[in-house]
Formats: sequence, structure tokens, C-alpha cells
Amino acid sequence: MVYDVSVTAGGITFTFQPGDVKSCKSSINANLEANELPSSGPMLSQLFDFNGSSKTITISGNLTDADSTRTTTGTITTCLEQKFWLESIGSGSQDPGVFTSNYEFQSINSSSGAVSPYLGGFVPTQIMVETMDFEEVEATPDFIPYTIRFRVGTF
Repeated sequence: MVYDVSVTAGGITFTFQPGDVKSCKSSINANLEANELPSSGPMLSQLFDFNGSSKTITISGNLTDADSTRTTTGTITTCLEQKFWLESIGSGSQDPGVFTSNYEFQSINSSSGAVSPYLGGFVPTQIMVETMDFEEVEATPDFIPYTIRFRVGTF
């Protein structure tokens, strides 16, 4: 169970209810393309085309009805209201948001560059929604399973 997970979009912070996030996984993709050297050198001599790296954060769990509002403004308590609010941040002309969890509250500032990860500056983890999946499960109106994948970047 993951605690203290929130997403801020449009100046409004949505905080997931404790226990509603079962998994928070970050992934870094180096976007390498390996090419073997033709007719030269030993077997498996390769050149690498580096297209730049990207980071994603995937969270999954179940939205459940809450005793108090999940947002800093308005009243969002039912799992259906939570689903609608989360869907709204990924629709239309999406603005960057900020993601916060126990271990994902900052990400390396990709615009500053770095020789070593510890030499780069760190900034709040800025995100945009890449995919959102909500699943209706038969005979379970009290929760909505979800998986949300965010793209991390400097937007």
C-alpha cells in the first residue's frame, strides 16, 4: 500500500485516499538503438544511437468512496466523482501537473544536464497524463480499479 500520493493540476491538488494506491512504479527508458557494425570488427561490435531518455510513473489501485473531499477545492468524495476529476486532467489541451509520492516528489532537471545524476538540479516532478485506464467490474459498485501512466518531463 502506498501513502501520500497526490496530483496537482490547474492549481487544484487531488490526494488519493490512503490505501487507494496499491503500486507506484517509475520507469526510465534510455531509448537506445543498437546497430551491429557491418563487415568489421568482432562479432557483436555495436554502435548505439541514443535518442534521449524518458521517465514514466505508473500508479494503480482502486478508487473508493472517501469520508472527506479528495481535492483542495470543491467536494470530491465518491469513487465516480474521483474518476471524473482524474479524467479531466488528461482531456482536452492538457496542462502539466505535479506528482508527489513518498519517493517521487522530485525528478532530475533535464534542462540542466548532468555528468552524474547527483550533479544535476532537482525540481518538483512535472507530469502529463500518458494513459488512464478505469475498469468497471461486475457487481462491485464500491470501488473502481485504475491504472494511470504519467510522462515526466520539463514542460
